[in-house]
Amino acid sequence: MATPLEDIKSRIDIAQYIGQYVKLAPSGKSLRGLCPLHKEKTPSFFVSPERQAWYCFGCQKGGDLFKFVMEYEKLEFPEALRLLAEKAGVAIAREDPRIHSLRTNALEALAQAQKWYAEQFGRNALVRRYAESRGLNQGTIQEFGVGFAPQGWQNIVSFLKTKGFSPQDMEQAGLIIRRTTNDERPTANAGGSGYYDRFRARLMFPIFDHMGRIVGFSGRILPPEFGGPQDQTQEAKYINTPDTLVYQKGEVLYGFHKTKDAIRDGGSAVLVEGNMDMLMGWQAGIRNIVAASGTGLTDAQLRMLRRSCANLILNFDMDRAGEMATDRSIGLALKHGFSVKILTLPDGKDLADFVRAHPDAAGTLAGRAQESMAYYFDNAFRKSGGADGAPDIGIEAKKLALAYLLPRLKLLQHPVDRHAWIEALSRKVQISEQALEDELKRTQTLLDIVNDSEEDRTAQRIEHLFMKSRLDALAERAFGLALKTPEDAALLEAVLGFFPNRFKEFGRSLCRMLASGDQDESIDQESMNYLALRADYELALLPEKTSASAELRLTLEELKQESVRARLREISVSLKEAEQARNTERVAACTKEMYALTRELTDIEAKRRESDPFSS
Repeated sequence: MATPLEDIKSRIDIAQYIGQYVKLAPSGKSLRGLCPLHKEKTPSFFVSPERQAWYCFGCQKGGDLFKFVMEYEKLEFPEALRLLAEKAGVAIAREDPRIHSLRTNALEALAQAQKWYAEQFGRNALVRRYAESRGLNQGTIQEFGVGFAPQGWQNIVSFLKTKGFSPQDMEQAGLIIRRTTNDERPTANAGGSGYYDRFRARLMFPIFDHMGRIVGFSGRILPPEFGGPQDQTQEAKYINTPDTLVYQKGEVLYGFHKTKDAIRDGGSAVLVEGNMDMLMGWQAGIRNIVAASGTGLTDAQLRMLRRSCANLILNFDMDRAGEMATDRSIGLALKHGFSVKILTLPDGKDLADFVRAHPDAAGTLAGRAQESMAYYFDNAFRKSGGADGAPDIGIEAKKLALAYLLPRLKLLQHPVDRHAWIEALSRKVQISEQALEDELKRTQTLLDIVNDSEEDRTAQRIEHLFMKSRLDALAERAFGLALKTPEDAALLEAVLGFFPNRFKEFGRSLCRMLASGDQDESIDQESMNYLALRADYELALLPEKTSASAELRLTLEELKQESVRARLREISVSLKEAEQARNTERVAACTKEMYALTRELTDIEAKRRESDPFSS
């Protein structure tokens, strides 16, 4: 029997519904139009009738029918549900009894599952040693309900069945997966109910909503020495509960149920990326800490925090992905009226590693955080080559700094703050305040800069803004095109070594899925929808009848080239640092690597010219 949500979606076609608000034209298997959620001149909004999903490559928002209504009408999920139920002719009074029953059963199944996972954790000495090796003490483990999902396909299915839950209840809770037609995994019983456990051989972190109810789980794969699979490349490091009736990942903050009082009392929150960062920070005494946990920071999460505090301290990993996440999060938080500071830790450590190594220093961390604009200024002039306090930086460095800073300055809500930083920028680059003010008027905010009619200017802006690197964009482009040509999975797999590290695990899973034709549980449907729409978006920018297979080959060659160039830039910086430190051994190693990379780049460029005479 279909759930009310499924019933609504079956009665309302997403393309027809969105077509009431924006004119859509065919583009591959998708439909394309101007995004109704932000102003744009070039269409970047795509709808997939096949997948009943949408995504805007301008404002970076997407989802299903319910998500569109929530974004367009500015509604919370219950309000969007009632609106769509009325349009679909699905009777929902205060709350449809079927939805209430499904919700109640899902919450009860999750609570029972947590108890069982906690029991398994207590019985397994090897898993307990792993948790201890990560720094977790027994008090934190019990406080946050950390558990263990043993290896096996039928553990939670069998346990919850004894408690009276149906497979449909377990599926609604996100605990089990329906077996596909070609799936070789074992069925739940001899009768072949066709379900298996989502979480296996994982350390389990229950996800609580703000009321303290368990609404999902995040499962971390165990290393081989602690009982995990020997071949770690076949498994995702983390698997999270998908969006369900009781869990919407963009509307939950990990740990908030425990720390909301401290956040309200102190008027500030420390926001970190992952579960372990939150738990170790809390354990070290940072009681006003929460984690985004498996998703980029969202408006819903910020609204939740804004009701409790006005000050936000962000601490994300400072790799490329972390820098992008920090960039976007600052912009969103400033839009919501937060006073934002950035906490960076020595040697690029994440919070979990830092407080484990320096448990007594946790109380001093908030004092080390920089105001967001001070952080941006340091970042801009470090990246542009200017030294602190040196106003005579070159013209090109000034251009880079202004391209980076002005869209961020425009995020400031208060004119006094904005003027103060304009003054500081004027002194730094020796350009009059009035000239900077004039340029600022012509500048879009960081969150508004999306597309440009001239493709080369768009790429240049993205590079200057340090949002999504060219290499990141090429990786996503390649994944999307590969979905169009699954027969080219081997080509993609052969080049994965050149992809940014954060894409490699996903790429391996995608290649396995394309080669086998079976869905991979580590790839969520939202990612698949995004990549499919991304491919249609990319092909729409090219001449009609462009071959997706040929375009994939060109993209992979360009990605290899950009990857080596990026590594050359990194080695160049390392070489300068080694020369300044007079480290002859390091200088020799960097020089040798630069020579090898230069030869590799020359070979790649030569091969690319052979296959694409118009390549640069």
